[in-house]
Amino acid sequence: MCKNVNDDPDVASAKCLGAAALAFQILTMVGIGVFPAGLLMFIGGLLGTIGTSLLLCCNGRSGGPEVTVVSGAAPPSRARAGVDIATRLKPAAILNFVAAGLHVLGSILSAVVYGVSIAAWGVADNLCKQRLAAGTLTREGLVCYDENALQAAQLFTWLVILIPTVVFAFVAALLEALCARKCLQGKANIELPEVAQDQAKMKPAAGSRL
Repeated sequence: MCKNVNDDPDVASAKCLGAAALAFQILTMVGIGVFPAGLLMFIGGLLGTIGTSLLLCCNGRSGGPEVTVVSGAAPPSRARAGVDIATRLKPAAILNFVAAGLHVLGSILSAVVYGVSIAAWGVADNLCKQRLAAGTLTREGLVCYDENALQAAQLFTWLVILIPTVVFAFVAALLEALCARKCLQGKANIELPEVAQDQAKMKPAAGSRL
């Protein structure tokens, strides 16, 4: 899926990193069901999925000096595949860089929101206990215990989802950043022979000055 003998080494690495990141990108999308801050992780997962799909969907040959030259025996589709992957590398890099940033930011915000929620629940629970100890808590006011118990169950459920989601998000961010870096390096490697050829054409022939 990610290995192709005709691929530039950096492009092949980008594809393999993208394939590994794809699973984590999909898993981080469940963060949207935990907190509003999880929306950032969902968007990051979505953008990352699109970015890695650009690399993996067609698996076209990235080309290099040896495959960009089309011989009579090579079908034209090989040349088009090489050009196609070259045009997809930069968008894939940008999407993965953005996704990595959103995954990190979403993880931090989710942890902050969870911490604030825990603090608010602790204050409400202590207030109920203090009022009960002081004898100022009416029978109707005992409903706060039921509410706090329900909130405690919700917070525990969120924690069960939050911990793996944050771990997946950081792993995805690392793989996305590495994938994006390899995409840019691969694009530079593919374009380098073309630039060298253009410069060679611009130089005058050796015998033209004689």
